[in-house]
Amino acid sequence: MEIIFIIDRIEGETAVLKADDFTINWPKNKLPQTMREGEALSFQISTKEEVEAKNKKQAKDLLNEILNVKE
Repeated sequence: MEIIFIIDRIEGETAVLKADDFTINWPKNKLPQTMREGEALSFQISTKEEVEAKNKKQAKDLLNEILNVKE
């Protein structure tokens, strides 16, 4: 699932991020340094199993590429 946020404003060390139907407060120091008010951020939310499967596939693909193995 992907959620797009817009940086609504910066309040001290907190960035206020707005999505379509909700707002969250996010630590300013956890944003890319170049981000400014009005810019968009994309958050990808995945289950642990989805992340592990993706990582396993990437590792397998890389190993196959290194070993020149065709599937």
